[in-house]
Amino acid sequence: MAYVSGFGGADIPVWQVYRAGRPLVDPDSRRTLGFEAVFLGTARVTQRGEPTTVQIVDSKKEISAGDRLIPAPPPTMAQYVPHAPASAVNGRIMGLYDALATSVGGRDSIISINRGRRDGLETGHVLAVYRNVVIYNQQDYLKSRDRSPAIQLPPERYGLVFIFRTFNSVSYALVMESSRPIQQGDIVRNP
Repeated sequence: MAYVSGFGGADIPVWQVYRAGRPLVDPDSRRTLGFEAVFLGTARVTQRGEPTTVQIVDSKKEISAGDRLIPAPPPTMAQYVPHAPASAVNGRIMGLYDALATSVGGRDSIISINRGRRDGLETGHVLAVYRNVVIYNQQDYLKSRDRSPAIQLPPERYGLVFIFRTFNSVSYALVMESSRPIQQGDIVRNP
């Protein structure tokens, strides 16, 4: 059971609980495109008033003072066919959902990318994940890696992601396959 203020007479029985997450920063422009909202659980109103009494129906994480509630949307069945985007997409991974900035992910991880509806992305699109690979010329084995010239290799494809939620300039994708750890800054583009 929890007490919530600010409902103001809203006649909505079920609410979702969120906590403000980290900023979503575009790796290319360094602009903040939005802020992540971390889903914590679901609450049902048991007694109206000020404060309103709610029962926590389910939770993924601890719910505490300061967390926010929004009306739970009606359940929907999304209909889509996985397919490649019709136009060229070239974006970057901003991070893993609800993870530290230094975290890496793999299959079944959720990632945020710096492309969205305005770039032509929609639910059902499939993108390939690439990593820029830099090696260091070690012909002179006495030189340290820091002083050796860098050699940029072509990007290597190592995974596929499925877009399941789009916003104007940000999308969320599920990692469907990955042969190496997914990390912030990696490239997503048409398969």
